[in-house]
This record gives sequence, C-alpha cells and structure tokens, in this order.
Amino acid sequence: MAKEVFKIISNDVKLKSNKNSSSSERIINTFVNAHLYEKVVYDVLNNNESDNQNTNDDFKKISSIAHAFPTVDRLHNNLIELFKSTFTTVENFNKESILVIKRLSMDPKLLIFVNYLYRLQDVFEPKKFINTWWTTLFKPILLNSRWRDLIKVTQNILIHFCIGNEIYKNTDIEDIIKEYQCLIIDTFITEQKNIIGQLSKGKKIENKLYDTTFSANLENLIIQIGISKPKDIFQDLNEQFIGNNRLEVISVLSKIATMEQFPVHFIVETDLFNSLLSSIAVDEYAPIVCGCLTVLTILIPRIFNHLPNILEQLFSLLIRSILWERKYVKIIKHYLEEINLENQNNKDYSLKEKHQDIALNNLMALYSSQTLWNTILNYFTFLYGMFPCNLLSFTKKLFEDLKVDSDKTEDIIENNEKLKKYIYKNLPFYSLDNDEIEGFKKYNDVFSSVRYIPNSNTSDIHYLEQAFNVNIYIYLIQYH
Repeated sequence: MAKEVFKIISNDVKLKSNKNSSSSERIINTFVNAHLYEKVVYDVLNNNESDNQNTNDDFKKISSIAHAFPTVDRLHNNLIELFKSTFTTVENFNKESILVIKRLSMDPKLLIFVNYLYRLQDVFEPKKFINTWWTTLFKPILLNSRWRDLIKVTQNILIHFCIGNEIYKNTDIEDIIKEYQCLIIDTFITEQKNIIGQLSKGKKIENKLYDTTFSANLENLIIQIGISKPKDIFQDLNEQFIGNNRLEVISVLSKIATMEQFPVHFIVETDLFNSLLSSIAVDEYAPIVCGCLTVLTILIPRIFNHLPNILEQLFSLLIRSILWERKYVKIIKHYLEEINLENQNNKDYSLKEKHQDIALNNLMALYSSQTLWNTILNYFTFLYGMFPCNLLSFTKKLFEDLKVDSDKTEDIIENNEKLKKYIYKNLPFYSLDNDEIEGFKKYNDVFSSVRYIPNSNTSDIHYLEQAFNVNIYIYLIQYH
C-alpha cells in the first residue's frame, strides 16, 4: 500500500493538483489509519505479553495492510528523493547529508508536498521525521515565506508535533519535542538578534521585509504552542532571558500578555516571573527595565490571586524604578552632552548641522525622560488603584524608618545606601550578606561607555517623597 500512496503523492506534485479521487483518498486514509492502529496494538503487546487472542488476530490483520515500519521507512526515503528531484536544493555543509530548499515561491507543488507531509505525519517515526524536514524545509518556510497557506500547514505540522499527541508523554519522544520547542524559540531569538545587530541603515531597511516575515511566522508558532503548553514555553523563554536575550523575550512576552486566550497566569509558576522581577531590580538599560515593567503592569490583573504573596516585592520594585529613572535620565543628559561637545569640535560639520544635532539630542533627552516616567506612572496607577492602603502603609513605614534631616553629603550617601537595602530586602534572590541579587547577571548597558556617571549626592528619600506626591496627585486628577 505504501507504493500506491507514494504514487498518488508523486502524481499530485507533478500535476500540481491534490484533487484526489475517492479511491485515492480511501487508499491514503486506510494506510494512515492502519499504521496508527498498528502502533496502538504494538504498545498493547509490549505492555501486556499475555494479551488475549483477539488482539493478536487484530494485529495480524492490520499488519497485512500497513506492513509496519520497513514500509514506512521506504515511503520516507521515497519522499526525500521526490523532494530532491522536484525542488531546487543546496547542501548544508554544517551537517552531513542534509539538503535545504534553495528558493521559496508560491509554487503549488510545494504546498501539495507539505500538505502530504502533514497528512502522513503520524505514520512516521517522530524523531526521524522532524530531524529530516526541519532544516530541509520547515525552517526555510518559516523564515522566508509569506504565502499564508504554506505557512499555516507548516505551523500545523510543528504544532501537532509539539502538542498534538498524548501518546508521546513520558517517552523519549517527549525529550525530542522539548528540544524542538527550544529550537523554535532559539531560531526566533537568533534571527531577531541578527537583524538588530546590523549596523548599516541600508542593511536594516533591506532586511525589514525579512524581519517582519520570520517575526510573524515564528512568533505565531511560539504563541500557538504556548497556549497549550504555557509552562514549557515560559521555561524556554526564561533560558533565553537569563542568557542576555532579554529584549527579544520581552518582545514576545508583551504580545503574549495581552492575548486573552493565552493562559499567561501560569507564568508565576515558572522561573521566568522571578527573572522579570530581578531584571527590574538590577538592570540599568532603559528598554529592558521599561519593557519588564510594562509586562509586569499588564500581568497584574491576570495574576490577581498571586499578588498578596508578592505585594512588598512589587512595592519595592516601584521605588527602585523611580530612583533608577532619576539616575538614568541624568546619564542620558550627560551622554548627549558629550556627543554635542564632540560635534561642536568636529570641523567637518557645518554650523547648521551642529545646531540640528544639538536640537535633536535635546529632544531625545526630553522624549526619553517622559517615556520612562510614563512607564513608571502606569505601574504606580495599577498598584495604587488596586492596593491603595497597602501601598500607603508600605511607603509610610519606609519614610518613618529612613527619614533624616541632615544635608551633609556623607549622611545623604549613607541614607541612600540604607534605602537601597530597605528596597532590596523584599526582592527574590537578595542576599543581605553580599548586598546583591544573587545568581542574576546584569544586562550590558549601552551607556556603559559614558565617561561621566553622576554620583548620588542628593537625598533619594526626599526625591522619593516628591515623586509619590506627584504620582498620587496625577492619579487623583485623572481618576476622580
């Protein structure tokens, strides 16, 4: 029967038509169903050698149709040969005996071929099937194709492989599935970093179409898998997050968090949630801190039952964010002042160009400070709106414990350090002995090369009081 199945596939691909006759459909369906039933019988026999005679009779009957694994292997090899003879391929020198499709277009033959792979997917040995077609076909389609029908069937194959078969649970196949879930996420992260890392503006524009293509295809695939296996996806994303791929992970999380059908509340049961909190606590780079803070703000209504356990952590992160924003805006201003000074001394610049650059840099400083503050204000609004008494009680205790009237520089510095410890003692992974968040690597800040970092010679506690007064005033104006 495998020969008949292959003949049908081969003819359809060559004729660019998959409008099968009823007899062709019957042959394919019988082959697939027979083999799937044979797998079930094999499992029964393996698990219970003393199974009754009826099961053995069924096994012999169905085996006469499907001819078990040698027949399937032959079909698998025939499909590879059909692929090589029909489509243009190039050799992948990184791996032996692997061909990769060279050119993707809206070719009906390709769609028909992939559709048959989808229909026959459960017949083949999972590891062999996915190892053969991921690099050869599925990955190139996801990275480069914009043909919706082709993308959809490719995504369906991978979704079915990752989540569609319960019989793989607690088997070695489950490890292969987890490996490919990680590979899908890793592919997305790697391609995003490659695009972001392009220094040439022309190259960025050239790659924009590619960027939107693979982003849409892979993001959608990750989300679809995550809807059924949220904890697995969150754990995989956490591995990328702590591996300094935070911007890319935040990009995915910001979309996941806003999707009603995604069970995002499971994030609190994974390491990714504490990683988000730690990032807000220790990172300095604005896109990272603001991105994590925005995701946390979106999550708050979705994880309401978990909030009473972490209220003090959330309040501490609010305080840390306010003080971080103050320092970061100063760094931005000094950074742009350095650039303005260099431009003024650049003889190749005309006076008009110098004025334009200075005006643009000043505008960027203003925009950056306003954007950062709005992110923190949104976070404050959610916390104060949901837990006003708790937040006021927390800040009242903080101000009572640390408030001092001395204006001496050494006293201000000492009190700023006390405030820092007061904040961090509520956060996960904080060690009082080492005075740091342990086991969490800081994200490298793009402003690390700034020659001047302002010292904190002004009172953080006084600034914090002012910031809270401003926030509460804005809240009352907007919502009352």
